Amino acid sequence: MSTVTVSIDRASLSLTALAITNDGATYQIAQDGLGEPNITWRRLSAPDSANIHGTEYIGAVKEQTSIPLVVIVKAASSSALKTARDALFAALSQFSYPVTITVDGVAEVWTAGPADWARSTTVQPGQVAQFFTSLTVTVPVYPIPGS
Repeated sequence: MSTVTVSIDRASLSLTALAITNDGATYQIAQDGLGEPNITWRRLSAPDSANIHGTEYIGAVKEQTSIPLVVIVKAASSSALKTARDALFAALSQFSYPVTITVDGVAEVWTAGPADWARSTTVQPGQVAQFFTSLTVTVPVYPIPGS
C-alpha cells in the first residue's frame, strides 16, 4: 500500500508539524483527496507589431498555484472533533509556512500561505454521530517546490 503524507509545519505556532496521512487516526487524506499544484504561466510579450506575426514573448514566469486537498477529521467526541478542526484551521491560517508532501518516501516541500477551506458536504447526521467531518482545502503555494 502506498503511503501519502501532507505535513504542515507549525513552528511559527511553537507546535510540531501537523500530519495528514492516507491512514491517519485524526487527520486523513480522503481517497482521491490530494492533487498536485497546477502550473500556469504568466507570459510577457512585446507590443504587437505590424511586421511580426503572432506574439513575441520576452519572458515567462510561473504564477502562484495551490495544492487541492480533501481532509477527513475524526475524533472520539464532538468536543474533540472541534479541537482537532481548530488545530487544523490554525495550521492552515499561518501567513507563511512549509508544506511537505511525501508519496512513498519521495518528498517535495512547498512554501504555503493562508489556505481556504470549506465543508465538503452539508452537515450529515452520520458524520455527527460518528464524530467526523470532511473538509475541502486549497493551500496556495509558491509555484516552485523547495523554494
